[in-house]
Amino acid sequence: MSEDFDVSVNIPVDGEGMLGRECLECKEYFKIKPGTGLHTTYCHCPYCDYEGKGDTFWTPDQMAYAQSIALNQVIDKRITPALDRLRKSFRDLERRTRGGIVEFKFRESNATLNLPVKYYSEKALETTVTCNNCGLVARNI
Repeated sequence: MSEDFDVSVNIPVDGEGMLGRECLECKEYFKIKPGTGLHTTYCHCPYCDYEGKGDTFWTPDQMAYAQSIALNQVIDKRITPALDRLRKSFRDLERRTRGGIVEFKFRESNATLNLPVKYYSEKALETTVTCNNCGLVARNI
């Protein structure tokens, strides 16, 4: 009875609309302002000129944030409904055995099943650069 479902996580930008990036090659951190350059699926590192798919330049903090949001979505969509069905089964069993030779008693805690979200903030960087070719606004050291 397993159904696939999509998990969507929005990575927040900082107060200036900038999004942190980390190069896969040199591991340097820089920021870009989404929507200010040409529409492309690639990202270019301003430090080492590495170019790769834009969806691979996530920082470790962004990945931890996204995973914590996604896990809570899985809990809400899969685990909580399964626990609710199990809870109902136990209550039904308790009702059916009430007054019999063997009685089943069900007690539960009021604990909620949510994992903490691993929030983060983008690092502050000093130099803002605008690409002469595409108009992309970026920030680095």
